[in-house]
Amino acid sequence: MQPTARKISRGWGIFTSFLTVSGKLSKALTLEKIVGAIKKHAKSVHLKRFDKADDVLEASFLVDFDSFADLEKTKEELSKLSKSINISYLDKIGFY
Repeated sequence: MQPTARKISRGWGIFTSFLTVSGKLSKALTLEKIVGAIKKHAKSVHLKRFDKADDVLEASFLVDFDSFADLEKTKEELSKLSKSINISYLDKIGFY
């Protein structure tokens, strides 16, 4: 039996976008709030890694955005959670 391909991101195949969020853990900056902020603007979100050491949180996601504007909205939403937040985005294809 051959596995069937499923549409995940910009065509058939695998996600091409990676989003990593890190910062000092607080009531405002939790994994649940980070996921909620990303889900507001991303077409799909999959948590791939989560690290918590002392009071620092880091989470990496596979994400899919329809547009650069959606990525910007996500960045703004995440930045509202904490002044100490760090956001890293990597896309193999790019928006431009």
